[in-house]
Amino acid sequence: MKINQKFKMAIIFAMVSAISFSQSCITFTNDSQLTNWRGSFINSLSYETDAVHGDYLYFVDGSGSSHVGNNVDFKGNWIKKYPNNCLCFDYKVDWDASSGSNAGSVPKLTIYTGNEVNGAWGNIANNVRAAFSSNSSNPNIQDNVWGNYCLPIKRAENGQLPSNQFGIWKVYGPGNGNELTGAAAVTAWNNLIENVTGLILAADYNRSPSEKVSFDNFCSTCTNPGTGPIGHTGSISQTVPSRPLDLGDIPILVPQQTTTDCCPPWNEETIKQNMTIKQNPSGGLNANYTVLFTPTQTLKNQMQSYLDYTHAMNPAINAIIIHWRLGKVNGTTCEGLGTMVGGEKFTTWNANNHGNINGGNFWSGYPMEVGIWYKLHTGIFLNGNQKFFGDDCSNNDICIRIQVQNGMKVLEVNSNGKIFKTAESLKSNIKKRNNPIRYKNTKTFKRKNN
Repeated sequence: MKINQKFKMAIIFAMVSAISFSQSCITFTNDSQLTNWRGSFINSLSYETDAVHGDYLYFVDGSGSSHVGNNVDFKGNWIKKYPNNCLCFDYKVDWDASSGSNAGSVPKLTIYTGNEVNGAWGNIANNVRAAFSSNSSNPNIQDNVWGNYCLPIKRAENGQLPSNQFGIWKVYGPGNGNELTGAAAVTAWNNLIENVTGLILAADYNRSPSEKVSFDNFCSTCTNPGTGPIGHTGSISQTVPSRPLDLGDIPILVPQQTTTDCCPPWNEETIKQNMTIKQNPSGGLNANYTVLFTPTQTLKNQMQSYLDYTHAMNPAINAIIIHWRLGKVNGTTCEGLGTMVGGEKFTTWNANNHGNINGGNFWSGYPMEVGIWYKLHTGIFLNGNQKFFGDDCSNNDICIRIQVQNGMKVLEVNSNGKIFKTAESLKSNIKKRNNPIRYKNTKTFKRKNN
């Protein structure tokens, strides 16, 4: 019997909503005492329950600078406490729409180090603290709508504080409250993140002291930073377009895959089929290289169709975004995200936009060195942190490296622990660098490890 698509989506939504959280989450069901939370200028503080979330933290704003904090559950070394380099949570705020809002695009959250502040959270000004600042290009938080958010949790890299598609951490010194920058910010952050005293949640989102704020499922088992913690309620299968990642235009022969049911048309194979490796043409045989996103029109149309379908089911969904991160990694195992190079990038499809995209063709300046493995990490998410597909759809990575060996230029791709190699004659490459025709003398090797 063929199941109606909308009925199938309803079943999937019910199944996803029923998924229980692992022990690495604070779900407010016998894993965090209400007495661990203390309010300042709060009208009420409690645990509430609904059919979807079960128990969750709930507080109502009062007059004055209103906050709720916890010095118990979040105390300690966050690098060890959150080994997946992120802290994700569910969040909702219900405010008086007639009073406007200054909600921004992420919840107002602060962590601090030093002596404990208990209840009078305004005294936090005497401590070094970090607040998560929203990405101004993201849509603002919606009134009375649950969303899911991830904070990047790691030490500062390359002189930059951690950031992802949701925003960036900012560090403030004690006393004057000035934002720290440069080396001072890096030093303060690296000390703070390994010596967190507590977490503070704000309640002030508009002029009316009546906001109702909800938090749930503080998880360390969320997706890696920069992926977008989006769930799903939809069901669409797509076939990945067939066009290979290339060096110039050298094909990599790897087994083709298709996306899993309910996921967007995006996976490791899609990345390989829609990326191009380019080496600096004026830098010699060992010149640096870069990765370009060169999507086929087929992929653009497939992503657009997926988005337009979800938009039809839920008009609040109007954009699908891919977050890109390039990291230098050690060895051939490609574990972790590595040290970021070239900065984070984003590609966006907007609803009813005929496949057109914003972003792409990034990482100019050839930041990648020959002989070094790089992890190309992508995370895919929806605008407003809305849910339509599962976390298993969100993360997709490949590792790539260019080698120069015995007169051959070798492009290596690590896919699921297997290394695929494509070799090209350097002499041939020089002659045909700008020729769009595929090389006929390509040799492809496959083995399990380097």
